[in-house]
Amino acid sequence: MEKGVELAFYDFEHRLTGKAQEAAMAQLFLEDEGQQRYDPALLSLADEFCKLHPESPWMPWVSRAVGKNRAFNETAIPADLHFPDVSSAQTIKDVTDLYKGKVIFMDIWATWCGPCRAAFAHIGPLQEYAAANDVVLLYLSIDRPENDEKWRKMAAYYGLKGEHVRVQNAFHQEVYDTFGRQGALSIPRYVIFDKQGRIRFTSATSPEQWDKLKEQLQEADR
Repeated sequence: MEKGVELAFYDFEHRLTGKAQEAAMAQLFLEDEGQQRYDPALLSLADEFCKLHPESPWMPWVSRAVGKNRAFNETAIPADLHFPDVSSAQTIKDVTDLYKGKVIFMDIWATWCGPCRAAFAHIGPLQEYAAANDVVLLYLSIDRPENDEKWRKMAAYYGLKGEHVRVQNAFHQEVYDTFGRQGALSIPRYVIFDKQGRIRFTSATSPEQWDKLKEQLQEADR
């Protein structure tokens, strides 16, 4: 992704001129903001854009996009986000067994998933309930290994308190077979496990519908 943005920027620099170049370059920043990619390569390219087009009418929007990008990439990982070592895990059960005796709410997501990110705006009541009732919030990312750093930063950026695991090759297919359909997995996908580690809801309600989700969590706790 980073090399792609850099190549596009320098391609515009050498192939386009004037307003066409200015608009094409500005769109790189606006698309990064709109799609919430927050590509770190754009931070250095922002300086280049300012040098090439210091009086650009696009500057307010570019500055806003760069500000969001910088805030994302400078996000520190707080203590209430945990990234357990699951490199030796062979199955989903190996992961859920880390939290034996507790109800688990699993959120299957990815950094590139827009609906997943949008749903994070509604997690406040779920976080409060989980803290008060000893429910484990387990965020299972299906991101590729090369997105590991972005995955960690995004979890912190959205304040996803809880446990964070990225799917390992050993149980990648199991996740798709268990929670997907015909080889495809629709995300976000929410799953609730009871205290015995059994799946109680393979397609639980979204945090956006908190009252219904709360009922499901309470049922899993019985």
